[in-house]
Amino acid sequence: MVSHLSVFKNQNILNQLAEFKNKQREIAFKDYYWNLRKGYFLISYFICTFLFLIHGLFDFNRIFYFGSPEILMGVRGSFFGLCCFYVFYYLKKDRPGRVFEFCFILQLFSVLIIALLTYFTNGESKTLPIGVMIMCSAFYIMLPGRSLYALISSVLITLVYIFSSKLDGSQYTLFCYIIIASNFILWTYCKNQHRFYRLEFSNKENLEELAEMKSKLLTTLAHDIRSPLSVILMHANLGRLSLKDETLNPLYESFSKIESNIEKTEALIKELLDWTLVKSKRNLAENIESLSFDVTILKSIDYLSEMIDLKHICLDVDVESFSLPHDPTMIETVFRNLLSNSIKFTNENGKILIKGYFDQLNNEYKVVIKDEAPQMSQEQIGAIKNGQEVKPSQETKSQKGFGIGLHLVRAFLKAHNAKFDITTEKNGNIFTLSFPFKS
Repeated sequence: MVSHLSVFKNQNILNQLAEFKNKQREIAFKDYYWNLRKGYFLISYFICTFLFLIHGLFDFNRIFYFGSPEILMGVRGSFFGLCCFYVFYYLKKDRPGRVFEFCFILQLFSVLIIALLTYFTNGESKTLPIGVMIMCSAFYIMLPGRSLYALISSVLITLVYIFSSKLDGSQYTLFCYIIIASNFILWTYCKNQHRFYRLEFSNKENLEELAEMKSKLLTTLAHDIRSPLSVILMHANLGRLSLKDETLNPLYESFSKIESNIEKTEALIKELLDWTLVKSKRNLAENIESLSFDVTILKSIDYLSEMIDLKHICLDVDVESFSLPHDPTMIETVFRNLLSNSIKFTNENGKILIKGYFDQLNNEYKVVIKDEAPQMSQEQIGAIKNGQEVKPSQETKSQKGFGIGLHLVRAFLKAHNAKFDITTEKNGNIFTLSFPFKS
């Protein structure tokens, strides 16, 4: 019901010619349509005018009462030259400008040639009705342009036939009926086609607007939720630190759980904000600049220090100092997600190795994260690389990981043209990230 009402509402924004009533929106549609189908615009008119020129060779077999086939061939040649100018002039244009009007001129020029042919042959051409129908079909269906211009051109060429043909009465009446009926059918089809293109454009605009509103809403909600969460976290922390009486130990544990859950919620909200950034920002690479890559890695490690200490994990960090173009916020998110998953799945008192170095052979900076988590299956590795849902193994089903974070990792690495590889060994998994370096 809603979808039908939506379509009906959209159709009300169009006029009888299947064009937007709002002029600015019609201009925006023409810009969009031109960039989408510019190649077809130019090729279709070029092919039609070329065929029109070749068709002039048949004029030499006709009986001319006025003028000559040479004169008409000269007019056809001028018509083809005008089209070639049109093609080369608009080939590099990003905006259509007056291209629809220029197309209309080409259509009128073709009507003029048919009118001259009819006049020169005194309307005795037996192929004239067929030619008129072919040209009407081209105006309505093949050649891009305004539906109004297609209608005017088709009506004019139909009138040329009606007032110039010298065929007998019954045959003349039959051909007139066929041409007029064909015009009506083709005009209806042309209008529906134009209506479809504009409704598709309108729906695309509506979807983009809804997506933008959703992103803004999520961002606003996330920011508004984080502020009170930070206050609650601060008070929970103060409350836990102030409880030194052993008799209040259960309350102390409650404060610890409150802190832990708030931190998890805050981390999830941060991921939500980052994901909103991925979905709303067209150019993720716009904040990339040359910075110390090792500093960014160490910041992401520092963020997870409490989580590392809690599981008594031995962290071996060997990161080579190196300046590399990158967006620190994105890269911190990448390493924070990968490292947090390694911490989650590594047993207590386990070991995680982080090594960063410049690979001169491949001219790229590599970061290797080696953990002691349960060995991942090839199915899980394939799912991660393809951005699919990762099914937990028997050993890791109690933990949750690789959710929104994985999509962020993929999007942010793609923005840096970085490669992501996963290998396994007997005692764990190895994540290798390779960032290209251009000197």
